[in-house]
Amino acid sequence: MDQQINEAVKVAVQIQSDRLRDEAQRDNDEILKTIDENTQKIIKEQVKEQVKVQVSKILPRIKQAVNEQLEAKVLTRSSYSSKI
Repeated sequence: MDQQINEAVKVAVQIQSDRLRDEAQRDNDEILKTIDENTQKIIKEQVKEQVKVQVSKILPRIKQAVNEQLEAKVLTRSSYSSKI
């Protein structure tokens, strides 16, 4: 009889342990998902800011290069026109 009670208690404890473990795993998974989402948001914002900084640094150089190319074309055309 004691053997049966001990076995029943063991089974009940194992079932409860399994439930608690599963619940803890679900909680951990949810926490990890939230951390991952927040990390992705932070990275996305940091990338946006870095892109803004890099664009603001390179844009003047692009403008200068475009202006120089346009000036060269205008000079070439005006030089060509004056020869005709």
